[in-house]
Amino acid sequence: MYGSAAYLRPPSVSGQSQSSLQRGSREPALRGKFTPKSFKYNGRVAAVLLTSLLVLVGYGGPSVAGVLITGSMLAYVMDAMRYKEGSFLAVWMSLALSNLAMGYSTLFLDNEYSIMVAVLGLLISSGVLFLTGCWATLQFKWIQLQYPAVVVAFEKMLLTSCLPTAGAVMYLGLIVHNGIATAPYITALILCGMYALFARPLSSSFYISPHSVSTGGAPAHLGSVQKPLDGLLSFFFALSMPALVYVAAHNAVIMSWTHLWAVLLLVSGPILFMSSIPQGLWWMGDGPAANAMRRILVLVSLAGALAGVEGRIVFHSFGQYLKLAPPWSYIAITVATYGFGAVVLLLLSGMMGEETAAVLLGPVVMISTAIGSLVLGLPIWALPAPLIGAAGVALYFESRALRDYGLVVIGGLCTCAWFLWQHFWFLDIKLDGMSLKIICSLIFAAMIPAVVVPGLLMAKLPGSGPLLIMQAVILAILEEHLFAGDYEELTYNVHPMFPASLVIATTVIGIILARKMGEANRISNATAFVLECIYGAKISMLFVPESRMAIPVVGYALACLHPLFLGPKKGDARAATTLEPWKGLGMAFCVILAVAAARFAIFDALHIVLDRKPSEALAAGSLLLAIAVGLLPMINAYYAQYEGPRRAAVLIGSFGLLLILLRPPLPIKGGAECPKLPLALCPRLWDASHTPRREQDDVAVYGDGLRRREHWPLWLVVVASFFGVLAATSKISKSVSFAPFRLIQAGLSGLLIGGYMALEFFPGMQVLQATIVASCLLVAFMIVLLSVPSRGSAILLPLLCICWFGSFPGSLFVLSVSRLPPLPQDMVRLHPDIAEGIALDSLRWQTIRTYLVACFAAEALILSFAAKLRLGVSKGRAAAASSSMLGMASDAMYIDKAAEFLGGYVPSAVNEATVGSLAGKHHQKLTNIGMSYLPEACNILTVFCFSACLWVSNALGGEHASLMVPILCSILLLLSQDSFLLRGLADKRRYFPPYAAACGILTITAIGAVIREAFSIDQGISLDIDVATLVFNVGAILLCLPSLLETLDYLWTQRQQKFWTPILTGILATSGVFISEIDAVKVLCGLSGISAILMSASVQHSKHFIQRVL
Repeated sequence: MYGSAAYLRPPSVSGQSQSSLQRGSREPALRGKFTPKSFKYNGRVAAVLLTSLLVLVGYGGPSVAGVLITGSMLAYVMDAMRYKEGSFLAVWMSLALSNLAMGYSTLFLDNEYSIMVAVLGLLISSGVLFLTGCWATLQFKWIQLQYPAVVVAFEKMLLTSCLPTAGAVMYLGLIVHNGIATAPYITALILCGMYALFARPLSSSFYISPHSVSTGGAPAHLGSVQKPLDGLLSFFFALSMPALVYVAAHNAVIMSWTHLWAVLLLVSGPILFMSSIPQGLWWMGDGPAANAMRRILVLVSLAGALAGVEGRIVFHSFGQYLKLAPPWSYIAITVATYGFGAVVLLLLSGMMGEETAAVLLGPVVMISTAIGSLVLGLPIWALPAPLIGAAGVALYFESRALRDYGLVVIGGLCTCAWFLWQHFWFLDIKLDGMSLKIICSLIFAAMIPAVVVPGLLMAKLPGSGPLLIMQAVILAILEEHLFAGDYEELTYNVHPMFPASLVIATTVIGIILARKMGEANRISNATAFVLECIYGAKISMLFVPESRMAIPVVGYALACLHPLFLGPKKGDARAATTLEPWKGLGMAFCVILAVAAARFAIFDALHIVLDRKPSEALAAGSLLLAIAVGLLPMINAYYAQYEGPRRAAVLIGSFGLLLILLRPPLPIKGGAECPKLPLALCPRLWDASHTPRREQDDVAVYGDGLRRREHWPLWLVVVASFFGVLAATSKISKSVSFAPFRLIQAGLSGLLIGGYMALEFFPGMQVLQATIVASCLLVAFMIVLLSVPSRGSAILLPLLCICWFGSFPGSLFVLSVSRLPPLPQDMVRLHPDIAEGIALDSLRWQTIRTYLVACFAAEALILSFAAKLRLGVSKGRAAAASSSMLGMASDAMYIDKAAEFLGGYVPSAVNEATVGSLAGKHHQKLTNIGMSYLPEACNILTVFCFSACLWVSNALGGEHASLMVPILCSILLLLSQDSFLLRGLADKRRYFPPYAAACGILTITAIGAVIREAFSIDQGISLDIDVATLVFNVGAILLCLPSLLETLDYLWTQRQQKFWTPILTGILATSGVFISEIDAVKVLCGLSGISAILMSASVQHSKHFIQRVL
């Protein structure tokens, strides 16, 4: 049915005949067959629409942002579930709700804008949201198949409407962010770029046109989406929008010369750009008249743009450097700039031939240079320098000889040296600690490559690489010094010394030029890589300018990224053999040195991001993570086939991550203070200005109370976790000697974890500490015997399990006969009012008892999880060994797929027999390895862990313990099918126990809370019953019962429900959230509503996926 949709045509296209398409030259039309495919212009559309959406989010506030984020997440989830219609609906609904939220915040909330501006902003934002929906619609292939006419219309709408709509939104955002003074100029640049992206002829993404797209009139643009009228409107919008807003903002003083020059620049600049680019004025058609009109527009707009630049920039901001008195200065500058600019622009745009340019270029350049030199005030003895440079330009254009280009170098450098010496060299001032003479020297040094390198590249001579690298380094140093320095005394915060826009511009231009020269083989790949690293690292100064991290980032990028750009490509067989071992160690050492050199920059970045000094562990862990990340490119490029280097990087990164997460205390000697070494040696990680925050300082100030202690036992957890990572990254061996090795490793980890819990939670209670350590050892040994079965596992596992179960009542008995350790001495000083008394002792006993139960709950959780993994492995092997009845596969899941394929007509006896055989093989597999008791033991451990966690939650949570019930009930997912109690707990029913437990516990808790609130039991039984509380809360519980029972029935029987039934019961259950004030009732109603919604989606579309979520 949909196969023929690829050849459908919209009525507007199919209704036209071939003759009508070729008859008119005013309206190009699409011609060809429709073919569903990806939208070709996703990149440019995403760039403008996503930027506009960011502006709208800032304008609309958190409500718009929340709706857009929620809608995008919902659309992504539905698309992942292959619910394409739901994803499409979610996109448009989120955009519609965002528009409503935008309208509400704009029209009804307080804002500083007038009603007309608010309505205009709302209309523009609605247009952006609509275009976003059109763009999202084009991504759905089923829309392309079923509605080709809509797809074609949406494509044209996007390509013709993005420029005015998104341009207006960006203009508003720039006005708010940058102010009205600079926003028109930036908007003019953006609109010119958008005109080049959207207003020139573009072929359709969905039509295969038999005609090619070229410049000219309609016959050459049969495949263009835009019409000439669209190009004309875009042209007028791009040239008029910035100027009109500028006039409206400065209408009171618009008749002053400064603003008139600004308006002229804003009008002429876009016209000059759009007239000069290829196909910029395609909507004018071809022919002598159109070409003459283009040349006239270029020359007229060039005159206007130069006049605007002279009046608004040259004479307004740099008038002090012009030595010729007006009006002669105006005439001279105009003649010089217009003559040279007209020749160059006509030559570059192809409107002037090279022969004509060769005749005109020499005289025009010489005259323009002489006039400009006189205006700048060059003395007679310095005048030959710029004239020699100008003569070199003219000679080189005709001869392409390197000796002629040498004249350009000599003249340009001499003129630059005179300008710096005349205007800045004599000033004895410092800018942020750097002398102005040094800055002038660096500028002159950066000018040398700028003048020399073009000649070397055009002559294809070597030597340009080092010059370009030198220039990039000088630019990075100068820009960081001028951008990050404190120049408030000089600029008075009126304008920055070096704006961020120039940093971004030089960065982007440098990266693009380096990549283009590398692709053209004008410079080597190594030089291009170094240049890209230097220019790319400059952008870091925008984020953390105070840290001066551009140079450290350059070193880190050079040390880490060179294998990605200069190493062997993927699939190269010589990747593992081309790198010698000493080179690999040298690269790793360079990464370590780069991180060590950048440690202060990393510290400053963490300080700014966290808004406080980072702790010792956080700073040290960040350095280790930086080392691990820096080693990954080298490992992937040269050691992809070896486990050792990857394992080393994972271990380094894991150790750093452990330091960040656990934050153990670090020794101060060698960190921020010098260790006591001879010869006054002071190897330390940090200096006086980069001292990390230390928890020991808090202890020194506040004393050693119950809550203020140095947590040195955390190092035991760090080492134990590191042992775990070490074991996880090692290869599993099946040799007999491997199990004892794992037992020794597990014993060390158990000792460390047990030591941490004993020292941290039970200080001063030695007997209880010994029992905790012993229980951790037992758990570690049992995990090893479960994961790596050996010959003694069948005998040792039951004994160890019985000993562990006996250690819990033993520990409770030891706690009951133990004495409380004495309080720290500083406790009396810190808390003299509560340092003694029965209440404090009772609180301490309760806290220690809670710690003890929590420790055993954690151990039970680990054991039950390990047992569940062992059962899963055994069951998988048993399923793989069994044969399928229908010849399809060996697992019961494939029986269900066969049933769905056959419309459900598979006898239940077949399914039961197959599942029974699988269960029998599973039990037989466990019996063979001596673990037939493992399912029952796993279930007992799970129930014990769940009960202990509930007790701890009630002890710590108090009235709000019900909020943790749904999370704790997920522990019951570890329950397994056994042969004693849970015979019917198949894999499909594994979500029934946690949901049933959550519903039961919350229901009982809710009923108890309602009784306490209604009858005021906490204050003594009273005859005054709060009837309203009783009625509302009991009603809320009754409203959620249908949804609970229906979900429980579905999870157990997998019985198909009607689509609307769960939705109705879910709405009823959710209403209880708004009529109750008790936490348990709210959680119960919310759980019921969410499960009902998910169940309805499961019934309709993806049953198995949503069942896991439930």
